[in-house]
Amino acid sequence: MKSERCINFRELGGYLTITNKKIKKGKLLRSGAHHQCKEIDKAFLSSLAIDTIIDLRGNKERALETTNLQLFSQNNSNIINHIFWDYDLNFDIKTLIQNAENNPETLIEKVDRLYIDFYSKLPFEFGPRLSKLFDELKLGKTILFHCSAGKDRTGFIAFILLSILEVDYKIIMQDYLLSDACHNRRQIMVPSDNKEIKTEEEMLSSSINPIGKIPEKLSRALAGVKSEYLDKARITIKKEFGSVLEYVKHFTNITDNELGLIRNHYLCELGSIL
Repeated sequence: MKSERCINFRELGGYLTITNKKIKKGKLLRSGAHHQCKEIDKAFLSSLAIDTIIDLRGNKERALETTNLQLFSQNNSNIINHIFWDYDLNFDIKTLIQNAENNPETLIEKVDRLYIDFYSKLPFEFGPRLSKLFDELKLGKTILFHCSAGKDRTGFIAFILLSILEVDYKIIMQDYLLSDACHNRRQIMVPSDNKEIKTEEEMLSSSINPIGKIPEKLSRALAGVKSEYLDKARITIKKEFGSVLEYVKHFTNITDNELGLIRNHYLCELGSIL
């Protein structure tokens, strides 16, 4: 699955489960922001037949990098359900970048601590919002979920989805780490017009004229993912809720019958062409 202007764009289809089934192709898709997509991308994007786009970003990010729903529409008349997560990041990345020249090695350690802290909070901050996603899953919708870089918030939601579909955690981690290979790393810049930019994704996607580049090692730390990050979210869920399934049930009140319905929507037998 490829689009030159869609950041970190891929699907969950094809992954095998521990119950000897596989996820149906073309039903669950993940990506970063779509603001760079043009009319030339419409044939590809509309062919995906997406019913629902779940935008995991906050208002500031959406305003900075808007999604053109017409590019996803098959005939310019079908209505795509655009669901907003309304989650604003509070990373103090700007301060890290401003101090990058002093000691980039120390700053990389700070980036790691920042991300690990972020992933420890994600289960609690995303939990109350999960019902928006699971309402669509129960209907068997073709869903694209995304944030700005398509790696952290999107990676966490992919972890939740793959877990409830009974994919082994080793495979889930492999999918998560694909963001390092798939992500089109744009050079992180310091803004030249004193515009306040607080989030990592805003820094990664800022198109304003730069006055300088940050060290490569720090840039990679900001733009990448590490297994320790997702492990932290998983450990937090296990400690507080016992399992991902119990975590999801806690916040969505989903029943076993509804869970079975979701699995029927998105799983198929190994020999199936779906």
